[in-house]
Amino acid sequence: MNLEKRERKGKLIQKLIFAAVAAIIVVATSLTVISGIEIDKTYKSMVKEELLVAVEQLDSEMNNVWDGSWDFKEGIVYKGEEDVMEEYESIMDKLKAKTDIEYSIFYGKERVITTMKDSAGKKATGYNISDAVYGTVVTNKQEYFTITTPAGATEPYYCYYIPLKNSDGSAVGMVFAGRRSTEVGDTLRRIILQMAFISLVITIVISTFGIVIANKSSGKMRAIADELGNLSRGEHKLNIDQSSIDKNDEIGLLADGTKTISEKLSEVITTTMDMSNQLKQSGSELADSASQASTASNQVSQAVDEISRGAVSQADSVETAAGNTQDIGNDIDEVSDNVRAFL
Repeated sequence: MNLEKRERKGKLIQKLIFAAVAAIIVVATSLTVISGIEIDKTYKSMVKEELLVAVEQLDSEMNNVWDGSWDFKEGIVYKGEEDVMEEYESIMDKLKAKTDIEYSIFYGKERVITTMKDSAGKKATGYNISDAVYGTVVTNKQEYFTITTPAGATEPYYCYYIPLKNSDGSAVGMVFAGRRSTEVGDTLRRIILQMAFISLVITIVISTFGIVIANKSSGKMRAIADELGNLSRGEHKLNIDQSSIDKNDEIGLLADGTKTISEKLSEVITTTMDMSNQLKQSGSELADSASQASTASNQVSQAVDEISRGAVSQADSVETAAGNTQDIGNDIDEVSDNVRAFL
């Protein structure tokens, strides 16, 4: 039977590895996007909380340094009877140096003390807040968070406002803390890019590792398949790599099974050949026995023929003897008659 060897170039393990790598890429991309969105929300929430803590810390410190009510006269901020312009501005500058957060004090709608600078590079004082913010924070005594470009500023900020109150609870202005939105955006982009880079590196490492494993495993499986092909063409002595047999996985199971098939098939072929030789020998012996039996039969037949011929010959001899005896009897009778005649 002529078994034509069919060329097969498909690599199942590589296809599985590539499918797994594709799944990893999809999962990594999805996780990066989802994580980016969640990090954006979380980081902005943390910025909001940070600004709330910062603005409340500033308000507490401003009210605890000096007693008395807030007042703003002729460009000077008073706390009680004390001019606090330089002292509070110095405190806010130190806080900014440590936190990189912009701080401001509003009296009424006007920004009177600040760390923020305008487009000319000067302290952005003298600028008024919008009526909407003023109504929410001062009139309604509510906290207010927004992302906007404050009056006098050159770029958007995350802004947090709380009422600036006197000891009797009346709101006379606002305390402000803000962080540049570009700084927040840059931080978020840096975090997301780091995540994307880490995901890319992990994907490349896993893909490379998977391809190496695929090539190695595919090579071993190809070698086993080639040996099985040789087995199908009648070569029952297979050359299975011992390292493949020793592997504690499906390849090891396949290699061990192939080796077992080869050994069992060799045993079957050897046993069959032995039985064939024995059958051939027995047939030869049977033929010899049949020949001997035929010879003996011929000899018996010849003996029977000889016995038959002997019996016929003896019968003829008996018949002749009987005839002779009768002749003798006749002769005796004739002699007797002759004797009586003489008497």
